[in-house]
Amino acid sequence: MRLLGPFELVHHGEVRPVKGASERAVLALLATAPGRAFTKHQLIDALWGDLPPGNPHNALHLRISKLRRTVGDVLVTVPSGYRLDIADEGVDSARFSNLVRQRRFAEALQLWRGEPLAEFSDHAWARAESARLSELHAVAVEEHVDERLAAGEHTTLVAELESLTSAAPLRERLRAQHMVALYRSGRAADALAVYQNLRQLLIDELGVEPSADLRALELRILRDDPSLGGPPSPAAVAGNLPSPRSPLIGREAQLDRLKQQVAVTPLITLTGPGGVGKTTLSLALGRELADGFEAGVWFVRLAQVDDPRRVADAVAGVLPVADPDKGSALQLVSAWLGPRAALLVLDNCEHLADESAAFVDELLRTSGEDLRIVATSREALGVSGEWQVPVPPLEAPDAARLFVDRVTRVAPDARLAADDPHVHRVCDRLDGIPLAIELAAARVKTLPPEEIAMRLDDRFQLLTVAPRTAEARHQTLRATVDWSHDLLGPPQQALFRRLAVFRGGWTLHAGEVVCDLEGSGGVLDLLGELVDRSMVVTAQGRFRMLETIRAYAVEQLQRSGEHDAVARRHAEFFTAFAEDAEPHLRGPTQRTWLNRLQQEDANLRGAMAWASEHRASDPDVAMRLGGALGWYWYVGRQTDGTAYLRTTLDEPAGASGPAHARALLALSLTVRPVGCIVHPSAEGFHAAQTAAQLFHDAGDPVGAAVSELLAGVEGVAQPDPEASLTRSRTLARRCAATETPGVQRSPTSSRWRSACITARSMTG
Repeated sequence: MRLLGPFELVHHGEVRPVKGASERAVLALLATAPGRAFTKHQLIDALWGDLPPGNPHNALHLRISKLRRTVGDVLVTVPSGYRLDIADEGVDSARFSNLVRQRRFAEALQLWRGEPLAEFSDHAWARAESARLSELHAVAVEEHVDERLAAGEHTTLVAELESLTSAAPLRERLRAQHMVALYRSGRAADALAVYQNLRQLLIDELGVEPSADLRALELRILRDDPSLGGPPSPAAVAGNLPSPRSPLIGREAQLDRLKQQVAVTPLITLTGPGGVGKTTLSLALGRELADGFEAGVWFVRLAQVDDPRRVADAVAGVLPVADPDKGSALQLVSAWLGPRAALLVLDNCEHLADESAAFVDELLRTSGEDLRIVATSREALGVSGEWQVPVPPLEAPDAARLFVDRVTRVAPDARLAADDPHVHRVCDRLDGIPLAIELAAARVKTLPPEEIAMRLDDRFQLLTVAPRTAEARHQTLRATVDWSHDLLGPPQQALFRRLAVFRGGWTLHAGEVVCDLEGSGGVLDLLGELVDRSMVVTAQGRFRMLETIRAYAVEQLQRSGEHDAVARRHAEFFTAFAEDAEPHLRGPTQRTWLNRLQQEDANLRGAMAWASEHRASDPDVAMRLGGALGWYWYVGRQTDGTAYLRTTLDEPAGASGPAHARALLALSLTVRPVGCIVHPSAEGFHAAQTAAQLFHDAGDPVGAAVSELLAGVEGVAQPDPEASLTRSRTLARRCAATETPGVQRSPTSSRWRSACITARSMTG
């Protein structure tokens, strides 16, 4: 339950709608005190006050009945009324209050999303609870500011406190904190101006002077009291990098290369999919290089900046710039950074890519040669001179090390080794993505690694346990991918979800044919944009999605209403591909085409699954696909081919004669051992004979000749093979006359040599 901001009911990470204003009000009221019973009279009075409906008890019962359809057994009936049977952890306002009592202010403030219970402001109980929570929030903000001032974050706090005091101009504690932050940043005059502004406001509005404490603070600033902690000397400014909370794992070699590159490159952009560890790597790089930058390393979080015009403001809010009201933020940042040797780390630029690029370009143009910028983004900024560095997923050994390290932190008693096969399976299924691995490691408190691996088919429901202080986009695996998906435009989103139909990757040609439902072209450009934004990866002329990204795209495709059309195009494309490949498997390019088919094996299996599911309505696709893959299954020994063909041939009704014949011809091959085309098989013999008749009926002499030869060679291995040999030689000559690829005349030497050559010629 979320009360701190817009009211929401969240189930397994997804917002569940609650219909009806009265029903929402009842649920919100019960959530203000989880586990506590409200009497029916309390609820009726809270909902309707002095104007209850004609039968208030029935009206309340109706609301409760409707709510139960949404929340289930969580809504409990007690003798006097009702209660929500959930712990404090299940309601953000209760968690918030508990965290404030525990003085865990940073964690508490992460939960705040806006004015509490604003939707119910016409109810007295909601106004009272909102006032309580808002005051608690204000206290938490002030306490957290004190902690940050004590930690030396005064330069970062100056801009934040200016905003806070504007929103609450009469809160003297905030004014005092603003004065201290300004004084410690070397801006004593501005600190005194804050005091004078407040004094004039109090006199004008309330006719009173500031408190004694605030007057004493003004005097201490005027006297330059050492106990206030004066502004640091220029040499002491060392930036604002947060302290590391865990060791860097698996990035050592890349970190060394980046350290060398920073020395010669003004701008480096770390790119990669969400959760791959770009921020962690950039922070580690900043710490490694901190001693080499006299003016410090400055880390700017852009993830929470939603206004493109505020990029420069966010940077100015971090740097110890002077006179913030005397120029644009860009001018102030340029003036401060321009002559200094500093490293600026801009984290999460992807949602502000254009504005970040313009800001960086202008900053580099107006600054000296000692400024360095490292940006992290799911796509490159595209600035001249930019050095783009993809951050790949972790290799298997490093991924396993990360998993074990994070498990040790959340479950110290768990005994896991980095070579545990279940650990490797989890990491492999999660593509080596650090965020996903950390979320999975958090589940070890309740599930062993082998069960986590089994449940990863539903990974977005499973991987939802993150530190409370993590940014919203990293709270769950779904939130991480949501962030990337929401940054795509409608055309990119359409291609992204359609590409989910591919398994094991695809070629550009396949993507263009299968995904361009409108026939408008443009797949190449859109695919390039998905690669640029780390939603698709490319290697050796093929494209693919990380499995986590693909699982998300599958969901989007299923919700879009396009799934059936795209899956049909996919099945038809790979059926045509298999038909193109089939004759080459009986000739000198057999190995090349076997490799191509094996490379597309996952896609062929996907096409088979669609064809099997739709064989009643589209029997030809299932028959054609099976028929085209017969030689592939025979030569490459794909053992599931026979089962697929038998299932497909069980229901031949509606299939065309040629398609039916090719499936039978394929079956006559797959039921025999590899390399032994003459091995006796009653099923293969019958299938070949039936195929020959169907080919004759369809006017296909080539298919008929090959089918008859497959039926004829069966007797070559019998005790008296002469008749079969004679018939095989005749059929082989007929095949050769039709110029069938891969079929040649058999010599007439010994009968066994004839059998071997016949078999070998038929397998190319």
